Amino acid sequence: MSQIKWTNKFTAFAVGVGAGALLAMLFAPASGEDTREYLTGSLKQGLDGAASTGKALDSPRARDGGRREGQGSRCG
Repeated sequence: MSQIKWTNKFTAFAVGVGAGALLAMLFAPASGEDTREYLTGSLKQGLDGAASTGKALDSPRARDGGRREGQGSRCG
């Protein structure tokens, strides 16, 4: 009985994926080549941003909490 339920769920999922792909192709605002170029550019920008953030976090200033040498906290 559980096999029948699993099969029905998988079939419904597959039909949903197919319908979503069809609708995406029908209503896409740009051609496939333009969309691929946009996605590639966005991905590269995101990776570059992540890399620069990682480098900034790895800098000596980031490791000491942004304080310069000889500066203490201003509590008191």
